[in-house]
Amino acid sequence: MSQQNRSNDARKVSHGDRGNASSNKKTTNSKKKKPKFKISSVVNIFFIVYIACFLAYMVQVNKTNKIPTKEDSIMVGDSTKVSAENDVTSTTEDDASIMAINPIAEGTPVGEEYLDTCMFIGDSISEGFSSYFFLDDANVLAQKGLRPDTVCTETISNLVYGDILAIDGILQSGFKNIYIMLGSNGIGWNDNKKMVDGYREFIQLIQEEVPDANIYVVSIPPVSALREDTSVYATVEDGLIYNTTIDELNALYLDLANEMNVYYLDINSYLKDDTGKLPYDSSSDGIHFDSATYQKVLDYVCSHVAE
Repeated sequence: MSQQNRSNDARKVSHGDRGNASSNKKTTNSKKKKPKFKISSVVNIFFIVYIACFLAYMVQVNKTNKIPTKEDSIMVGDSTKVSAENDVTSTTEDDASIMAINPIAEGTPVGEEYLDTCMFIGDSISEGFSSYFFLDDANVLAQKGLRPDTVCTETISNLVYGDILAIDGILQSGFKNIYIMLGSNGIGWNDNKKMVDGYREFIQLIQEEVPDANIYVVSIPPVSALREDTSVYATVEDGLIYNTTIDELNALYLDLANEMNVYYLDINSYLKDDTGKLPYDSSSDGIHFDSATYQKVLDYVCSHVAE
């Protein structure tokens, strides 16, 4: 190879080396120019979000004048559920208001003219209200042997209304204060559940037909010691009745009154003597009242009227 050629090759190599060096330098420079990740940028973003949330919070406080709570964030889709829960609370409060006054507490007595606006429904014990002339026949729908489980189906003979069902008599009379005293017939031998269910059905019927009626469930009155005497009344079928049995059914009646949102009148406790029974001289047969006791019951009614 000639000396000139070797010289040219040397220049090419030298030029190529410079080119490679220049390329490497460019690559190095490009790497140095790549932007670096800065933590300060994250801090700035977080700060902006925090400020936005704080401003939204202050707007909510200014609008509602209260600090927002978890409940304030409930979605619209849950609003129906919240409304339903409020309705349940309202209903429960209404029921609680009835329970709070049952049994009806003593208040300022009303005049005897109040009794002219009342209808008394019951068995042979209730018949005494008109038999002793304390109330007009128009104010008493009573039938010997009537029970809670038969009051919706058994007709009652009345001098004013004729032979009529109790509910029809109520409608025909137009009275809105309804007193029901049933249960002395069937006590001890009839199933308590059957008695309560019959009572419930009758109350429901009145509420449907006379929605503005004031309904009073009157407790079963006590019996005297005579009715608990097994030497006189050997069995329940013969007429044996225990006051403890009456108390058990009356407790169910109180629960029923609260359930049905009606009033409960506790004449049972009022008529009991110190021994927990009807005074012996208040009844000739231990269950039906004498005249003085009927007057006491009506006085109790007038002093225990729901407001």
